[in-house]
Amino acid sequence: MTTVRTFIDSRGVRWEVSEFLAQHGDSNCLRFTSPADVRDFCPLPDEWETLPDSVLERLCRKATPEG
Repeated sequence: MTTVRTFIDSRGVRWEVSEFLAQHGDSNCLRFTSPADVRDFCPLPDEWETLPDSVLERLCRKATPEG
């Protein structure tokens, strides 16, 4: 079962965060999805499911926009 977390960033944007297998297939990553944006962060941080929302927001800002 895939864990999906939701948080609202400091700008008021709601993000859903989930784990996925990268296209190259050799590492798991995080996918951040908002109504207007999708970003990927690799590699998957250890125990990301329990990270504070503030840390998820920092990872989201560092994540690569999909496209």
